[in-house]
Amino acid sequence: MLIRKATLNDIDELIKVRIEFMSEMNKKAEVPEKLYSELKAYFEEHLKNDSFVAWLAIVEDEIIATSAVSFYTVPPTFKNVTGKNAYIMNVYTIEEYRKRGIAAKLFEKTIEEARVHGCKKIHLSATKDGAPLYEKFNFKYNAGEMEYYLV
Repeated sequence: MLIRKATLNDIDELIKVRIEFMSEMNKKAEVPEKLYSELKAYFEEHLKNDSFVAWLAIVEDEIIATSAVSFYTVPPTFKNVTGKNAYIMNVYTIEEYRKRGIAAKLFEKTIEEARVHGCKKIHLSATKDGAPLYEKFNFKYNAGEMEYYLV
């Protein structure tokens, strides 16, 4: 198994794995057609400017697991005087490779990536299956967040 950072050459595979992950999480059979082009544009822009980093586990030229992080800045706060934040996403291992510690290895590299980028706050959305991994890394629940999608 090879563990490495994603490059621009991995975009098609990143799209495939992201859609597989989202489909599994949302139990949604129909993938919006525009999603492919939007993901391609996102990965091209953000991999180039280093505001998105994905760590990959690869077996026989196939991505079997991912852990990714997006970086963004908000106005500084008392707890985060730099305002630099990291949002971890796509911590995903294809089913046949689960329960082998692969996600933990990638997750650790993702956290280190946030440290290198100077982030003071790291957050993520946890699934029931993923929560035990994040808890091992001392992530805590913060239920005070709300969201709204503009239509």
